[in-house]
Order: sequence, then C-alpha cells, then structure tokens
Amino acid sequence: MYSSASTTSTVLLPGPSTPRRYSKISVTDRQRLVRAYEDDRDYISLADHLDIKRQTARSIIQKYRREGIIEPSPKGGRTYAKMDDEMRQAITSYVDEKSTITLKEIKERLTHDYPMKPQVSIQTIANTLDGALYTIKRLESVPLQWNSPDIKLSRKLFMEWMTDVGMQLHLLYLDETGFNIWTARTRGRSRRGLPAIRQVEGQRGRNITVGLCHYVSHHNTVWFITPSSMEV
Repeated sequence: MYSSASTTSTVLLPGPSTPRRYSKISVTDRQRLVRAYEDDRDYISLADHLDIKRQTARSIIQKYRREGIIEPSPKGGRTYAKMDDEMRQAITSYVDEKSTITLKEIKERLTHDYPMKPQVSIQTIANTLDGALYTIKRLESVPLQWNSPDIKLSRKLFMEWMTDVGMQLHLLYLDETGFNIWTARTRGRSRRGLPAIRQVEGQRGRNITVGLCHYVSHHNTVWFITPSSMEV
C-alpha cells in the first residue's frame, strides 16, 4: 500500500529592485594607485588593499595614461543657462528706467527686444534681480515738473510781477484741499541702498474737495467758499 504525500513548492517572486550604490573613490586613493603604477609596483594588489575593484583601478590608470587626469570626471554634463549677460543688463535697465515695472512686463519686453533668445520664466527674472541686489521697497514720489528749469523761471517772473505790478491790482486767490482719487503703485524695485523713485505729473487727477476763494481789493477783503467744480 502506497501513500501519496502532497508536496508544495514555494515560488519566490522577485522583489522591487533597489538602485545599486557605488562607493566614491577619493582623490587620495586615486593618487596612490597612479603613484604605484609610475613606480612599477603592483597597483592591483594596492587596489585590493584599498577595497577598490580591479576593473575600477584599471580604468583609473587607463584614464591617467590617456588624458593625464587623476580626478574623476564631472557627472551630469554641462548645464546651459538661458540667461546671458546681455539679458541681465537689459533687465536691470528696465528697472532703472521704470521702478514700478512688474516681472510680467519685464518678460514681455525681453521677448519683444530679444526674439531670437530663449524665453525665461518669471522666477528666473526675479532671481536675476535678486542677484543684482535689486529689492522691493516703498516708492518715493518725485514731481516731474516742480523743480524743472522752466518752472523755476516762471516762479521768478511771477515774483517780479507781483512785486512791481500785482500789489497795485485787485487780486483773486483760489485754493482747494481735500481728497484725490488718483491711485498708483506704492512699491517698486531698485538697487540695494538706493531709493525706488518714480516721476509723477504735477496734477495726478481730479480732486474731490471744496475751493477757497480770497478776493483782495484796496479797500476790503472778502472770503467765500465754493465747490471746486464751479467756475469762478
């Protein structure tokens, strides 16, 4: 009588492959191998002593004989930068010309001025400005015409007229104060250590206010208030 015994076999499935790690060989060990080769000593035995694979030791010696280089070659190849010096200079000139310019506007101007060059991202432009020491700060408004030569000459002529003729006439002074609906950016970019300046027009917009009229004659003075929208 025979009895049959059931046998089971276990199949081992391959597990997830793990990347093989290669140990880096120091420049000192590479120099020791090359020195042993130049002294006609057994560099293979030295590689075994240094726990370096023989094939790796042969590759180091072959590279030294072929190129005269002991150091390992750089990995990953050359990195090509899209941003060149001409584009960097253009970006800083855009900001110097207009401190309130945005990164999007800078990118559009680069594409328009340099159509044959590769396009760069907004983050690349921001990094370029940061590397050139351009930071974001509060803007300082400088009037465009207040200190121009023409305005200074007009002030001088007015004072001369007021001293000679104006004091003898009936004068009407108008003034106003209140709110202004004009809006603009409050922050811009400039080189570190320098203020971010923008030039503004003398009249920024229509004022929502009241006007003060002062009439002066030889005999009396009259004050009255009128809305700024009224014509006097």
